[in-house]
Amino acid sequence: MLTWYDHALVELISVLESQGYVEGFDFLQDFFLDHNNDYESEMTYASSEDFAEENFDKFQGWIISQGKRIAASDTGRWCFHREVEDTGSVAPTNEILNESPKLSESDLELLNLPQYELNSGSYSGLRSLVSKMAAMKDSRIVTCALNLAKAAEYSGKNDSELVDLWASAAVYAEEYDDKERVVACLKNAAYHNVKISRFEDAAQQYQKAVDFAAAADDKRLLLRNARIQFQNVGDHDAASSVFINEMNIRLRTGSWFEKIAYWTYCLTSNYGESPKKVLANILIWLPIFTVLSFLLVVPGERDFWDGLWDGFYFTIVTFTTLGYGDITPKLWYGKLISGVIATFGLLYTSLFMVTIVRKYSRS
Repeated sequence: MLTWYDHALVELISVLESQGYVEGFDFLQDFFLDHNNDYESEMTYASSEDFAEENFDKFQGWIISQGKRIAASDTGRWCFHREVEDTGSVAPTNEILNESPKLSESDLELLNLPQYELNSGSYSGLRSLVSKMAAMKDSRIVTCALNLAKAAEYSGKNDSELVDLWASAAVYAEEYDDKERVVACLKNAAYHNVKISRFEDAAQQYQKAVDFAAAADDKRLLLRNARIQFQNVGDHDAASSVFINEMNIRLRTGSWFEKIAYWTYCLTSNYGESPKKVLANILIWLPIFTVLSFLLVVPGERDFWDGLWDGFYFTIVTFTTLGYGDITPKLWYGKLISGVIATFGLLYTSLFMVTIVRKYSRS
């Protein structure tokens, strides 16, 4: 038996005496958030969800075996047994285990508290209310979970707890398809992850929020934040992938001129992220320019293979802007193709160096 079992049982009995029942999974999550610092050696879990999932069956079996008249339903709700008249034996209180809970007037008042009244005094009540509304499958749980996270903020809870609360609120918002609130909750969870240097978790939350954001500007900002956090942990491949997604949004939503510019940038270098793509473009253009140089620049009386080799030589010299001058165009179309080759060479060699520096300076 773990040492926290007795402490949890005392709290469970107190909750059952006041509420009549509790959702076991939610109770364990709450217990972890409240006491993980007290039992650091036994509660080495990344989140309250992990803790509850790992310990639920074991703890449920233990509390039932303790003779405290605690029963459990198939769905994980816990309550007291009741005594059977005349025999003095006990039986599960199925009415409590299976009944549909209802919100009391005090619950509704708590649910509708204005933001300025959310504080440490309302925190514990909101936690219980979230568990109750989860059992009810009430869509208003989204509002309740958000209020709980805000109350925790105002109560000065630590960032690890706040991450769990905002992440849980995001789950509820996603369940009821409240996309705007999913984004808000994930952003808050990511913010607190950054504060405790969990940069990768923050990046993943920003990325997830992109799927629920409606406006293109919001998506780009979320992707930018994700990219920064990936860079903070040195995951530059992930940062590069996020940057490409960010630029793809610009490509889809820009003006026609911007679309042409971004499309060209993507085609030539994958938005400056791929030296291999720049090199592939160069290897495509060199044979084309070689043929054009052979046809339009190199004198026609030469042997075919010599002329083709001279065309390749002229292309390389012009593309790299060396310009030795031993082969020079005589006619206007030869001069035009020479200018095009030199321009392409200047742009591609510069772009190749930029992508190389960007890629390997990150590493």
